[in-house]
Amino acid sequence: MRNWYNTLRVQGRQTVNYKALIIEDDEILAEAMAEWLKGKDFDCDVVGRGDEAADWFARFKYDLAIVDWQIPGLPGVEVIRQYRQRRGTCSILMLTGKDADEEKEQGLDAGADDYLTKPFSYVELGARIRALLRRPASYVQDTLAQGALVLDFKEHKAEKAGIDIPLTANEFAVLQFFLRHPNEVLDNEALILRIWGSDADVTTDAIYSCIKRLRKKLGSSIIENVHGVGYKLGSVS
Repeated sequence: MRNWYNTLRVQGRQTVNYKALIIEDDEILAEAMAEWLKGKDFDCDVVGRGDEAADWFARFKYDLAIVDWQIPGLPGVEVIRQYRQRRGTCSILMLTGKDADEEKEQGLDAGADDYLTKPFSYVELGARIRALLRRPASYVQDTLAQGALVLDFKEHKAEKAGIDIPLTANEFAVLQFFLRHPNEVLDNEALILRIWGSDADVTTDAIYSCIKRLRKKLGSSIIENVHGVGYKLGSVS
């Protein structure tokens, strides 16, 4: 059974797999939610305007979006509607200060998966998020693909052109992280922090060795060097 973080065990630690976008103009609330989610091992981005949300949705693959109804630039309900019209599939939790059933219905009709009325407790926020991330694969992916490569979370395996590629737990975790962050350049420190954790005893040599093995198994272009900066997802050759 999937747990709510969809995690893997790597050297006794949990590996972060989820990325969240918070669309909220109340800076104090937005930062508080982001810190709370990061404490639960989420990777979070925060946007304060509705008319900027589309750019963030286009740049990154999110598993969860928390969208406030009343935000400048474009109302949250329109942000959700436009995202769904572009066939966006991430789970969406709408925040609203409105108690009217009609307005909640508008948000759900626009494509929100659930709503939470302000003020709320973090116990309730966590419960709503857990429920959303337990939903079927139409909302939360069970696989990720890059060209001929398919990473299957349920089976914990990788396939290239239909052929099983054996990966260690570390290799699977690193590859999964790159697939979930296709447009990001990641340095060694970021990889260690966001995969193994801040107190992990992992060296840069270990990162290099892991990436070298992935290249050998999947093709030299799967993870590219960005000179002087780090690594980024490439293509499957």
